[in-house]
Amino acid sequence: MEISTITAARHGDVAVSLREYLLREHRRGQLLPRLNESVREAFLLDQAQKLGLRVENAELQKAADVFRRRRSLHTASAATAWLAQNRLSTLDFEASLERTLLLQKLPAHVVGAEAKLHFQQEPGLYDRIRWRRILATREDLAQEIAIQVAEEGGDFGELARRHSQHPSASNAGRDGPHWRGHLSQAIRANLVDAEPGSLLGPIAAADGYHLFQIEEIQPATYDDATAACIVRERFAIWLDERLSKAPFAAPLLELLT
Repeated sequence: MEISTITAARHGDVAVSLREYLLREHRRGQLLPRLNESVREAFLLDQAQKLGLRVENAELQKAADVFRRRRSLHTASAATAWLAQNRLSTLDFEASLERTLLLQKLPAHVVGAEAKLHFQQEPGLYDRIRWRRILATREDLAQEIAIQVAEEGGDFGELARRHSQHPSASNAGRDGPHWRGHLSQAIRANLVDAEPGSLLGPIAAADGYHLFQIEEIQPATYDDATAACIVRERFAIWLDERLSKAPFAAPLLELLT
């Protein structure tokens, strides 16, 4: 059956074919990323199955309770109405929760044992830094603001509110915490001798010129947040290595030409 003959949706007398819908998503640049995401998820679920990961009934019930609370579905009738509105069965809902839980379990199962050793080898990457930031579109403006702060006693937070193009401007430039290892080489180089109160920059970047006023540098500690950060990093490497062994293809796109 041709996809142009399949009705994807209808509102009264107006219908959209499956081909029209897919072509619209493709032209918006949304179809290919969604296909890629779907293939990655299928790969991860296959890996979880091969590794013998399971979701217990108690875990599934807990996840369902959290889901319902977040959506204010406090009664059975409200939950049933939500499922009906979204054309989902109870089995659909439970299968979706199970997939989510398996995907959450996989990273720690695969690379969790590496996290502490990696931290011990590279502890400096996991200092946490809080700062105020100003993003200026021009270097001369960034330099002028730096002079106002360093030589004229200007209030960095107020200057951030007035001049910064960064989303943190509304919060007086406060931004963070940031893991040291996640920062660009240029910022990390400027942080070598930095301490609370230090003014850094202007530092050139693709989006403009950044000024930073350091508020806190928290030395690395191996806590839950650090362990979770390392697991995410190591799992991303693990996943990229495996996906790179086979090329991504989207035969569906050939049906749209």
